[in-house]
Amino acid sequence: MLLLTQNKQSDYRIVLSATADEDTKKMARELSDYLERITGCLLPIASDSEPERAEEILLGATCRKESNVDLSEHKEETYLYKVDGKKLVLTGVGARGVFYSVYAFLEEVCGVRYWTPDYESVPECDELSLPEDLFKISSPGFSFRDLNGAGSSDPKWMVKMRINGQQSLGSERYHKTPFVGGGVGYAGWFVHTIAQLAEMEKGPRGYWDIQPCLMDEGVYQTVLKNVRKWLEASPDAELVSISQNDGDKNSMCQCEKCRAFVAEHGGAESALWINFVSRIAEELGGEYPRVNFDTLSYTFSRQAPTGLTIPNNVVVRVAPLRACFRHGVMSCQNDQGLAEEMRKNLSDWSALLTDNLHVWEYDAFFSEYWSPNVNFSHLRENLRIYSELGVTGMFVQGDDTGSGGFSELRAYLSAKLIWNPKMGDEEFFTHLRQFCEGYYGTGTAAPLMRYMELVDEKTSETHYTIYAHAAKDYLTADVIEDENGNKKLDMTFLRKLQACFDEAEAQGQDEEQLLHLKKARIQIRYYELVCYHYMEETFGTQEYVPARNELGAALFADAQKLGIIQVMEGYWLSKTTTETWRHPLTWWKKTS
Repeated sequence: MLLLTQNKQSDYRIVLSATADEDTKKMARELSDYLERITGCLLPIASDSEPERAEEILLGATCRKESNVDLSEHKEETYLYKVDGKKLVLTGVGARGVFYSVYAFLEEVCGVRYWTPDYESVPECDELSLPEDLFKISSPGFSFRDLNGAGSSDPKWMVKMRINGQQSLGSERYHKTPFVGGGVGYAGWFVHTIAQLAEMEKGPRGYWDIQPCLMDEGVYQTVLKNVRKWLEASPDAELVSISQNDGDKNSMCQCEKCRAFVAEHGGAESALWINFVSRIAEELGGEYPRVNFDTLSYTFSRQAPTGLTIPNNVVVRVAPLRACFRHGVMSCQNDQGLAEEMRKNLSDWSALLTDNLHVWEYDAFFSEYWSPNVNFSHLRENLRIYSELGVTGMFVQGDDTGSGGFSELRAYLSAKLIWNPKMGDEEFFTHLRQFCEGYYGTGTAAPLMRYMELVDEKTSETHYTIYAHAAKDYLTADVIEDENGNKKLDMTFLRKLQACFDEAEAQGQDEEQLLHLKKARIQIRYYELVCYHYMEETFGTQEYVPARNELGAALFADAQKLGIIQVMEGYWLSKTTTETWRHPLTWWKKTS
């Protein structure tokens, strides 16, 4: 065994290259700080220009022979840690790989857990020893990895979770300045950019709901000018988005030239976008050789074109909006044909793009952040399939405000899966159990996972999208008739769900963990609320109105206390009132 520390004493020091940059020095201090929290022993930091000792922790490239690890055959950002004689080596491919090795060692060997940006588990011990054969090397499943979920606005947490995306280097709202090691960032905005780039005026409803003519030379020159401006303003950018506005296929230009070009390339609206973006990529590629030019395959542009060659500096980002949110893309048997269409589109795009196929995956109920949402099998299957298809970039869009019941859990698991999309059941459920025990409290994993199994079983044969509504088309309310033919709620299933949370709350968590659990319980209380409203909306019964009003008022008050800020995408809690909460299934109408 290699004995790092014992009784707050150690012969070890952390050694850096004499030419180490400031980011590496920051990471050395980070490692020293964590080890002090774990063992009570503060390890000094030294330069490799100082005389060598037997007992050293080597961080990154140093002049010590043990640092000479050949990682040339491994992907960018691969990390490695190992024991070599009496030395501990922490290194990787590129700056990020080195920094990941530190956080991975602390997590996988020392037991640190980075649940959220403001809540971690750091164990304490009198003796920290390592096996002499300690060795771990790990490479990312996707080269570009980004997450828009609870905690994703914190750049330090993103590095700890090995997420390297930076949305919109030119935007104060979305720019995630990295803690260390850089990242993969977008110049300007990162999605739906054509309106800004083409200098379009907003439509009568206050937003852009049409697309410009992509065969118009004036439009092309305007977009080219503005793309160049964005790139000049963000010299570190590796991506720039030239992507469509929201809207259906009727929002596309219907001029004769556009329609003829679409018809010539298999009837795919995406042909116009690929042709337009490819032309810009070819014109600017020589000036910006590090940059990839990104466009969406989304709603009406999902179909891949025929007869076009895509330059190797063009990225297509497939966004499976309105795909089934319960089943994976390969296992879904949706009889409406959307699943089969999605499978074909993915296959066609992967055949056209060898290195630059990205996916924009969805991981939240956008009309109801608070709905019970435990469809982890959907995300797991999709990320595994994307990896097998050769997808190189992954962005998972969840609830970025952390307003949903399990938002923190979903963000944590999403980050794990983005790094390792092929993980097996044992590893995945270990992460799930550990999060429950660490974030919600010891003893909570069993009842919370039982709750997840109940929801999973009830929805197993249901197909729904990210815009589904609880009680109505997802987790449908159980309705029975009494002896007089009156419609009643069967509360059996709801009571089973409540019992799981009752058991979890009875485990004796500390005050902070109990608050985490109470926030997670919001999803069950919300489900009860919409079941009451469903009975009035569907059957006209007034029996549940008093219970609905009382629960709605309590939820509104508790959500404010718990720091929840959104009800659904784009709809802020601060804009609601107690009266609003008496009609929860009409929330979505408030924003339309």
